[in-house]
Amino acid sequence: MVPPGTAIRGGRASRGRLGTRRTTVPGIHLPIIMPPMPPIVFNERIAVMTLVLRVCIPCLFFVAAVIITGTARAEQTAAAKLAEIERVAGGARDVRAEIPKRPKPAIVLHVAPNGSDTNDGTKTHPFATLERARDAIRHIRQKGGLPDGGVDVELRGGEYPVKQTFTLTEEDSGTETAPIVYRAHHRKTPSFRGGIRLDGFKSVDDAAVLARLPEEARAHVVQVNLKTKGVTQLTWTSPTTQVGGCAAAYL
Repeated sequence: MVPPGTAIRGGRASRGRLGTRRTTVPGIHLPIIMPPMPPIVFNERIAVMTLVLRVCIPCLFFVAAVIITGTARAEQTAAAKLAEIERVAGGARDVRAEIPKRPKPAIVLHVAPNGSDTNDGTKTHPFATLERARDAIRHIRQKGGLPDGGVDVELRGGEYPVKQTFTLTEEDSGTETAPIVYRAHHRKTPSFRGGIRLDGFKSVDDAAVLARLPEEARAHVVQVNLKTKGVTQLTWTSPTTQVGGCAAAYL
């Protein structure tokens, strides 16, 4: 390469005065002007912007494609729903989910919080538990099978204490013509409670018990007899503490 400002005469390079290169041919002078090349400068901002654009532009195209695809699917779903509404409104028969009409129950058993499992389950003499009603239905099945229309168990409103899990097996299933239905009585709300509500707490008056308590805590400890509340079995996890049928609380 010939640096700027060099003149070539007869195949040889020489320096010129005006910073140009000239080639001398007999009778012809052709000056060729070659400006100096600017230095290459690395610009960090341009490099970062170029990298960002290379990463962001494909991402923007991908997001746009997802949005367009989701919009198209939503439009298809909306169009299908509108077509279904128009079809049903036009008098077409909707056969997607037909619930068969329930027959009138042949037997209705009643359960109430104030009932008794020694009763016969009638409206005036209801059972007290779901287990008793279930066992009555099993007895009906064993005697001659379920009658046409099946059996309904209606629960009165109120609170039912639960001491064990209510279990239904295959033998407790009904049929299409003789279903077995457990339901709340008309406009009533039965609720089932697995715990025991404790009330009737009173202050500790046993001198031996008070002696085991810190003096500042004695006026704040109350007790209740669990046996009178129906709690006859307790499992205590502490190996050094024994429960003698009473519960205490610090107030």
